[in-house]
Amino acid sequence: MSAVIRTTYVYPPIPVRDFDFSATFDDFDGAPDAGLQIYGEGRTELAAVVAFYDHWEQHFDEPLCAHRPCFLEDL
Repeated sequence: MSAVIRTTYVYPPIPVRDFDFSATFDDFDGAPDAGLQIYGEGRTELAAVVAFYDHWEQHFDEPLCAHRPCFLEDL
């Protein structure tokens, strides 16, 4: 498993700006047959990374690392 989290500025053509950034592992390919691939989306780069950590913890019931970024309510 890769340890690098990559963020991308997506800016989708919708009026809502809550999904402008995405966060994935650098080997994320988005293919349906690739199995579980964790992702996060958010209004800011940090919010996308926090959502990524949240999805990780929901699926694996353990923290990704001890140095988790702040929670969304702290933003």
